[in-house]
Parts: sequence; structure tokens; C-alpha cells
Amino acid sequence: MYTVKSGYRNYLKRKVAGSNNTNEGEWGALWRSCTPPKTKHLLWRVCCECLPTRTRLQERNETNDVAGTVATIAWCIWNNRNNWVWNGTKDTTKSIALQATYMVGE
Repeated sequence: MYTVKSGYRNYLKRKVAGSNNTNEGEWGALWRSCTPPKTKHLLWRVCCECLPTRTRLQERNETNDVAGTVATIAWCIWNNRNNWVWNGTKDTTKSIALQATYMVGE
């Protein structure tokens, strides 16, 4: 029976066989570390070079409009985070989305 997990393990075995500088044990140490899952996932994506950076998005033929929209949404979320940390005010998800939509429309 095929599962995502079995496919991932098969992928790692093939990658290890073709590369001398990485082995499956190194990933096990990452997944067993005492950090939140989102940090493990981020580090894994960085190491596998699959983090959606501007260059990676351009390789996938994402337009500048999409990249601009993503950047605007990220800025609105970051701005809301800063307002919450420094001023104690936090907007709703809906208002952040509306703000990003308005900014993209400008």
C-alpha cells in the first residue's frame, strides 16, 4: 500500500544512494529534536532547497503579481504582529486580509 510516508522514505533512500554527503540518520536527528514541528519543517525545507523564495517561485513561473501579493500579505501579517507585541492591539484575520487586498489594489 502506497502512502506519502512510504514514498518519502523511498525518495530518501534513492537520494542517499546517489549522494555521499547525506544519510537518512541525519534527518532522524532533526525530526527527534525538541523543537516545535513548524521549526523542524522549515529547517528541512531549507536543507532540501524547497523553500519558496523569490528565485524558486520564478522557477515555477509565478508572475510578479503573485509575488507582490504574497509580499503584501506577509507585510500585513508582520505589521499586525508588531502592533500586537508593541502596542497591544491585534486585528482580526478578516481585517488583515481586507487591508492586504486594499494595498494590492492600489
